[in-house]
Formats: sequence, C-alpha cells, structure tokens
Amino acid sequence: MPRLTRKILLEAIDKYHLESIGSIREHLRQRQITFTNDELVELVRELSSDGTIVLRELKSESFSGYLGENNQVWWLYGVVIVALIESFLVVYGSQDQLVTTLRAILGLVLLGYLPGYSATRAIFPRVQFPFLERLILSIFLSVMVSIGIGTLLGAVFLFQSAANVLLLSSTTVSLALIGSYRSFRVPDKPVEELLSPIIE
Repeated sequence: MPRLTRKILLEAIDKYHLESIGSIREHLRQRQITFTNDELVELVRELSSDGTIVLRELKSESFSGYLGENNQVWWLYGVVIVALIESFLVVYGSQDQLVTTLRAILGLVLLGYLPGYSATRAIFPRVQFPFLERLILSIFLSVMVSIGIGTLLGAVFLFQSAANVLLLSSTTVSLALIGSYRSFRVPDKPVEELLSPIIE
C-alpha cells in the first residue's frame, strides 16, 4: 500500500473536490493509502501555510451543535452534574453516612466554588486566568452569590435547605449556560476546514 505524500493528497483534493479533512481521510482510506492522522494534519497545515490550499473557518451553526461537538464545554457538564446530584441528595434527605458525606462535599463545592466559576465564565468567556486568580475570583463570587440567594430566601421566609440548594443550583446552571453561550458567540480557536486547493 502506498504512503501518503504531498502529491497524492493534492491530486485527491483536486480530482474529487474534497472539502473537509474528514472527507479526505475517508477518501484516502478507501484508496488504501497508508497514513496516520498526525501525518495528514501536518501535510494539510504545510499546504495551508505555503498557500497551496486555502482553509476557512468552520463554525457550529447552532448552540446545541456547539455543545455537542466542542470539547471546550466539559466544565458546563461538570457544573450541571454536580448541581443535579447535590439537589437530589438534599431534597432526598437520606441520613446514610455515605450519602451525608457526599452531600457535604458536593454542597461545599456548589456553595463555595461553582457559582463563582460559572459567573467568571459568563463575564469573561475567553479570558485565560492563571489558576490561582480564577480560584480566588470564583470563591469570592460564589460567596457573593450565596449571600445574595440566602438574603433573598430569608426575605420571603423560605430559608430552607431544599429551597436554598434548588435556587443556588438553578442560578449556577444558568450562569454556566450563559458562559457557554458567550463562548459560542466569540470562538477562541476556529476549527479549520479545507475549502479548496490551489494547484501550483
């Protein structure tokens, strides 16, 4: 089986009008060309940098597509999972030792870190803070959000653990969704897709 070369790649793109790296990969496999993904990506980057092919940005058309395809929103899923588990554990109210310990640990994370982390993602969607700065800012904002929610619940005489955790979870998930949406609207590193070759 032949190895992937620059000439084979350019011929495939020109002859079959391949428009994406995925379609190139599939075509080369059908022709039984031997290559690794790293070799293919390196060749495409090389051809792009010297102007032989032109790359264009590929952006998700919808927010749901962005959430499904992008591996940069893992933090959103983590926030949602922790908020749901903690809400369930508090509302369920089991006195089992393991459940109580898990509820306390997740409660500290939900109360003291996640609201602020979600708020920093919503306010600064593309700012890369150093770890310590993000940690301190997240804790500070979490305390502020928690105090605000506690004050609100106390004012309407609903200061109970279930109401507190449900409102705090809802606020945290809402802030996380806002942060993800803002990240979707302002892409950090565009995904590149092959548009068309310019054969020398």
